Amino acid sequence: MVYRIAIVNDLAMAREALKRAVALVPGAELAWVANDGDEAVAKCRADTPDLVLMDLVMPRMGGVEATRQIMGQSACPVIVVTATVEGNAPGVYEAISAGALDAVDTPRMSSGGAAGGDAGKLLGKIAAVRAAIESEAFRAKAGPASAPPAASPVAVDSLLRRSAEPGSSTVVDSLLLIGASTGGPQAIVDFFAGWDRARAGIAVGAGSRSVASIIVQHMDPQFLPGFATWLAGRIGHRVSLARAGQEPVAGDVLVAEGGKHLAIGPSGAVVSLPGKPSDVHSPSINTMFESAARVRPGGGAAVLLTGMGRDGASGLLTLRRAGWQTFAQDRNTSVVWGMPGEAKSIGAVDRCHAIETIGAAVVHAMADSTVKRVP
Repeated sequence: MVYRIAIVNDLAMAREALKRAVALVPGAELAWVANDGDEAVAKCRADTPDLVLMDLVMPRMGGVEATRQIMGQSACPVIVVTATVEGNAPGVYEAISAGALDAVDTPRMSSGGAAGGDAGKLLGKIAAVRAAIESEAFRAKAGPASAPPAASPVAVDSLLRRSAEPGSSTVVDSLLLIGASTGGPQAIVDFFAGWDRARAGIAVGAGSRSVASIIVQHMDPQFLPGFATWLAGRIGHRVSLARAGQEPVAGDVLVAEGGKHLAIGPSGAVVSLPGKPSDVHSPSINTMFESAARVRPGGGAAVLLTGMGRDGASGLLTLRRAGWQTFAQDRNTSVVWGMPGEAKSIGAVDRCHAIETIGAAVVHAMADSTVKRVP
């Protein structure tokens, strides 16, 4: 089956370099070319491709708004391809918030007229996104059972046992676990806006539980350090990448590193588990959720936000059965209602909320000391 790729860029030389890069993708063809975001939205609505290569800075409509409109009207995978990812970092995170899956520098034309040597980065991104989408689609067709966790329970349990230290204790009353993928960055910002408003307004006695937050956001590993900085600037919390052996303290917002799995050990400390080449997502939301269910029954709340695929759904069900409060973002406010929709369909969700209200709902649920266990 032909894999159809569209190009959106206002620069003729960049368009030509991208065309030649697309020609190197096995089984791919050029779907269409747009000179700006406004044209791309219209073309995507009329003829939705398998993948869009989206520039960031363009006249009339830039890549962030174009990505947002495409995901809202004719959702399809988007990779941001911009002159410099590092130089356009804020725009890259905004585009990922709007639903883009990845970002890469625009390949240059070589003196011989072909895409330059750095086209390999773009080709690798295309291959990774294509493989992830096809894997998730295959699993969706296979039936309602969720995908297996990224690391086997035996391997996880062994590492968790080794992480326990005699006499150690958790330094927070509760954990807040958040999983997100496509459109996740902005959803996380919106979640904490509601969370903070509710925490500020709740009665002191009920709201005095100390909470640490841990986030798994599907994102290229190279972007995660910058994402932590970007997130801190938008939510006003102390945000950092989680380190193996670190014990979360009250007020912490920890972001899982890329290329490895994050689990919660019996002492409450973060445990790092190696990923495998076959893993669809590394870190895996399921791995974090399932480890927490094993070592902290009834230990807090877990939230599954917007995202493509199914990661986190089975782990959320495990947490619910272990007495955790479980939440999912609703269909209307999700960029892609894949992960939260799957969680709802398998009975993993206590409550489903719009992104504007889910933060407050979690605060009030955690303030209630009564934990309802689900058989």
